[in-house]
This record gives sequence, C-alpha cells and structure tokens, in this order.
Amino acid sequence: MAMYLKITLVCRAAIIVTLVAVAVSGASPYPRGGKKPIAFSGRVEGVDLHLRTVAVKHGTIPGFMPAMTTDYMIDNEAMLQQLLPADEIAATVYVGDPTLHNIHVVGHYSGTKR
Repeated sequence: MAMYLKITLVCRAAIIVTLVAVAVSGASPYPRGGKKPIAFSGRVEGVDLHLRTVAVKHGTIPGFMPAMTTDYMIDNEAMLQQLLPADEIAATVYVGDPTLHNIHVVGHYSGTKR
C-alpha cells in the first residue's frame, strides 16, 4: 500500500511538472492563443455596417460546425465596406472566435452596389 502511494504521488508530481512546463513555455505553432486555424468559405447573405457584421452561409466545416448561416465580425473593417450579398468568400476561423480573419472575396456579385 505504501509503495502504491509513493508511485501515485510521483506520477502526479510528474504530470504537474509537465503541465507547468507547457504552460510556462507559451509555445504554440498557431496564432490566436494557440488555436488551430480552420479554412472557411461561404456566400455572403447580408452585411450590417451598423453592427459591423456579415452574415455568411457556409457548408459543413469538419470538426468545427455544421452547415448554417452565421453572423461574423471580420478583422478588416475596410473589407466590410466592400462586401456585397452573394459574394463568395474565403477566410480563416478559430474555435471560440466569432471573427473571420484574412477574408478574401473569391467571386464577386455582378449586381448593383447596396
């Protein structure tokens, strides 16, 4: 029994030391607080300049979310001014971050401006 307790304490100490070392290092291969970037694409359904959001209809993003239309903030306010409903876009998203990053229009709407 005493031997089991010693092994358990040593294992717990090793786990704690490892977790502290990882936390202190702050090393992450990903930006945005260590969150993995996820490729995103979809069609602009609407633009709200007052709320500074864009509604985007997108397909399933494996490991992230099902297909749906979602309102997003974007990291480049100048781009918000350029987006039109029906524009096809590509961007980067991060889990837990309601912002589209590095947004690019990949197909332009051919109608008139708002």
